[in-house]
Amino acid sequence: MRLLFSLILLFCTFVNSAFAQRDAPVFNSYLPRTVVYNQRTSLDFEVTWHKAGGPVKQMDHAQMYVMVYLEKDEQEILDLANKKEHTNKKNDIKNMIPAVLAEKKLALVVETKLANPESDATQNLKKKIVGGALFDFEFSIDYSQLLKLHKGLANFDPKTVTTTPKLGTTYSDKVKLMLLVPTNDSPLATLIPEEQRKTYDFAHLMNSETSIQYLKPLPQRFGLRLPEDAEAAIAYID
Repeated sequence: MRLLFSLILLFCTFVNSAFAQRDAPVFNSYLPRTVVYNQRTSLDFEVTWHKAGGPVKQMDHAQMYVMVYLEKDEQEILDLANKKEHTNKKNDIKNMIPAVLAEKKLALVVETKLANPESDATQNLKKKIVGGALFDFEFSIDYSQLLKLHKGLANFDPKTVTTTPKLGTTYSDKVKLMLLVPTNDSPLATLIPEEQRKTYDFAHLMNSETSIQYLKPLPQRFGLRLPEDAEAAIAYID
């Protein structure tokens, strides 16, 4: 009888372990495609986020945030994002990194949206990328809106603004964009279907505590200018 009980216990332990390990670790989380269009009055860009591994039930939806910030504040922002008290998914959304950055006026959310259905670009990527899921996002940011957000950041310095007859008003401080993808069970996943939010999710390798799947800046920086006698701002990219 004791032997039988030991065998049953061993079997249950094996089954539980097997179920716990049915999901592969998240071993890829990056942008294989980034396209930026500098339009006349807006910045339009498309990105594809690739996630490989993770819970099999969390491969249908993804949400992305776009935040604007000053290039000179980038390191401080990344340092704050590395603190667990700003990323733990058990925290209230008011203590999450977007709210913390907004309170300090280091970065402001421009927009957040769900991934689009797969595009032709995604289909082409699938021929080269094996495994995982691809999520397409498209954003359009009006330059006047970008300028307004720029001027609302804590370290915006009026001394860096110059005005000349030919160029109009030029803002020397460069702005950049930070992209954030939350785990689908995070308080930040506000647009994810409720059923998905109730299903467990995890990030890099098998980190089940963090609410962040992806958080990195786009490489481009943007200079803003308001031409003389013009109502709309324009931007240049470098």
